[in-house]
Amino acid sequence: MNELVSNVAADRLDLFKDGRPQYAKIKEVVDLTDKDFASATRFPVASLKSGGSKLPRDFIRILLDLGNAINLVAEAFNGDMKKVNLWFQLRNPQLGNISPRDMIRHGRFKKLIQHIYNMREGYHE
Repeated sequence: MNELVSNVAADRLDLFKDGRPQYAKIKEVVDLTDKDFASATRFPVASLKSGGSKLPRDFIRILLDLGNAINLVAEAFNGDMKKVNLWFQLRNPQLGNISPRDMIRHGRFKKLIQHIYNMREGYHE
């Protein structure tokens, strides 16, 4: 049964409210702007600036996955926001010497999310 829920993190950083990802909080943790997210996801900046319930449905799905992955990283650091933020800022040799933040900025968030899941399960790429 643990395998079934092993990819679901506790919301240590309060990135969700009533099951919905909190875009502003996710942006804060990874230190990215609306423009960065628009470029990475190919959604128009204007559609992201409104925030809240007006965000595009497919963008919300991306935020669900990304928010959960961020919380998985937070579990590794016992919920320490500063360490989580630093992890996203620093270059990571396992990611080709690019920072997780830059992977998101360059639209490689799916690969980053998979890397986080793999690391949690003990797989090394």
